[in-house]
Amino acid sequence: MHTRLQLQASCSPRCAPLVRCQRAPSRVSLRCLATASIEADLSSHQPQSAIANGWDYKYPHIPCASLCAPDDTRYLKVEALFQNVLGYPRLPSRVHQFMPRISTDISTITRTVENLSKRYGQELVLYYLRRSPNMLSCDYETLVARAEHVRSMLDLRPTEVLAVLRKNPNLFIMESSVVRTRFTSLHKVMPLNHDNVRKLVVKFPLILNYQTTSIEHLMDSLRQLSYTRVQWQQDFDAMSPSLIAFYLRDARDLLLRLEYLVATGENPHIDIKTVFKVSNNLFAKKHRNFRPWLHMREQRRQQQLLRQQGQQAQQEQARALAAGLSMQMFAAMPMISIAPDGTPVLGGLPLPPAPPSFAADIQAAIAAMPSAERYQ
Repeated sequence: MHTRLQLQASCSPRCAPLVRCQRAPSRVSLRCLATASIEADLSSHQPQSAIANGWDYKYPHIPCASLCAPDDTRYLKVEALFQNVLGYPRLPSRVHQFMPRISTDISTITRTVENLSKRYGQELVLYYLRRSPNMLSCDYETLVARAEHVRSMLDLRPTEVLAVLRKNPNLFIMESSVVRTRFTSLHKVMPLNHDNVRKLVVKFPLILNYQTTSIEHLMDSLRQLSYTRVQWQQDFDAMSPSLIAFYLRDARDLLLRLEYLVATGENPHIDIKTVFKVSNNLFAKKHRNFRPWLHMREQRRQQQLLRQQGQQAQQEQARALAAGLSMQMFAAMPMISIAPDGTPVLGGLPLPPAPPSFAADIQAAIAAMPSAERYQ
């Protein structure tokens, strides 16, 4: 600032307005310039040993601040594929992390990305791959067949299935039979008809990622709490697909709210939708004892867990002690040996011959004993 004032003072009055209009660079522009210079420096000094040794890929690799090793040709080829086909400057970090799990050859990956880009567009395919990098493990035909299966299962238009796949790109890598089974099982665990189950899946496609038993457990927990009040029971029986989707997104916190209201008896006339729709801070603000109740509940849960661990430790210690005593008693017992003439000997004394029905009598006596005393 002092230098700029000196410059204005030294200039003539005619050029003073020109000097006065110049502004010092802002912090944001300086930060951008510094970032650009660092990236340029990294790209210029990046070793290109794999490229220098011979590049046999159809797409050129553009130097960048890459996460790939300079001698890893496979990673660099996938990065070149992202640069030239999808228009992304480098290999995304999530795709880079999943690359060791992808065993597909580079030609299949190239064909898959090229055809998906032509079918769905660069931006959408890039979003799919960044959300679900395992798509690179499948070929193009398999991915399209699975997307078509989702479209036919939900009876969607071709443009509508893209929104469903955008919400849950894992549908590309899930087997069609698994998706169909989970969709069919939702009719058994949801208080909805077929059309509403379809609307629920379209609204919240991530529900197909969960096991049916997990969804059933969440719905049973909600049903048990809802049937404690007449108003909640009516709300549960008339829940819309949108409200169920809202509940499944944050089931744990919403169940805790209902459990608190049931335990304390507060707001007896509030409905389920009002309980769900408010934020956590607003609910805690309206119910001052909610957070202390959560703290006490967590303390009780920890104490119960410690008691269970103590009981398990005592049971294991008792079993170990009983096993040790059994081994000591077995070691203290005199061993039975067989003489050269075939006579059993116990403690140096020959045993009398057993009657022919001895073994059968022993087995009958054991069978007649109660199960609790049989192995003592």
